[in-house]
Amino acid sequence: MLVMQLGVIAAVLLGITDNQGIIYALTIPLATYAVGVPLGLVLAVIGFFQPNRKRTYAKLGSCLSLAGPILFLLFLLVITSFR
Repeated sequence: MLVMQLGVIAAVLLGITDNQGIIYALTIPLATYAVGVPLGLVLAVIGFFQPNRKRTYAKLGSCLSLAGPILFLLFLLVITSFR
C-alpha cells in the first residue's frame, strides 16, 4: 500500500491530473485501513489482557496498526497541497 501511495504522490508531483485514476488508487488503501486498523487494535487490546505474555508485542502491534492510517493521511495532505 505504501508503494501505491508513493506512486500516486509521484504522479501528482509529475503533473498527472487523472482524477479518476487517483481516486481508484486511493480507495484500495482506504478500504484496507477501514478493515485492518480496527482488527489490529482489537487484537492489540486482547494482547494487553493475555496473562503470561509480553506486553511489548501488544504495544508494538497497536503502534503499527495506527502508523498506516497516519502515513495515509500525510500522503493525502501532500497530494492536496500540490494541486
